[in-house]
Amino acid sequence: MNSCVTLPGYENARITPMGERAWMIGTSYQSVEIQRDSLADKTIVTPVFVVARRKGLTERIDYGTYFSSGAGVYGDLKIRFLGSNLSTFSLATGLGLGTTGFIGPNASYRSIIPLYTSWHLSDRFSFYFSPQASITWSNRENRFLKSWIMTGGIELGSRRRFVFNVSYSDNFGIDAGVGQAIDFGIAYKFSGLQKTLFLPKR
Repeated sequence: MNSCVTLPGYENARITPMGERAWMIGTSYQSVEIQRDSLADKTIVTPVFVVARRKGLTERIDYGTYFSSGAGVYGDLKIRFLGSNLSTFSLATGLGLGTTGFIGPNASYRSIIPLYTSWHLSDRFSFYFSPQASITWSNRENRFLKSWIMTGGIELGSRRRFVFNVSYSDNFGIDAGVGQAIDFGIAYKFSGLQKTLFLPKR
């Protein structure tokens, strides 16, 4: 089965400040429509766990790396083209690349182009919405598969934030093994940590 997890789903349009690092730990429950070999179509519910790290490169660009129990490894570059980290409304885009399964007959390799939008109504409350287009090479299907994702959520807090995220994926089509999916997740974001030790910066 190809994973349909959308790792950038917890992201808004703001950029991690230049030179700073931000971390995220999260979990979600995902309902996925699948078909395996000769089995009938069915829907499964599975938990997914993710750990992520972002770093600011410039005032408008940052990058992230994600490690997920459901989607392997994923990395992305985010570029803000409207707004700032102080503005109420921001827009950003980028490019993400990831792999599920790494190698073997069930491995897949995914690219994602997102459009991030976010509204920051106060220092401690914001919400975001992000449509995303994806192309995946599937070793199992031996072809490219197209999908699209709609994701949105709210963030509560300032430098330490709770994120509540919902994602809907219309994946490759049930004939390719993975159909529609919906994901409900919660994550905790925090910043200002040392690179190797989980201690606050001085």
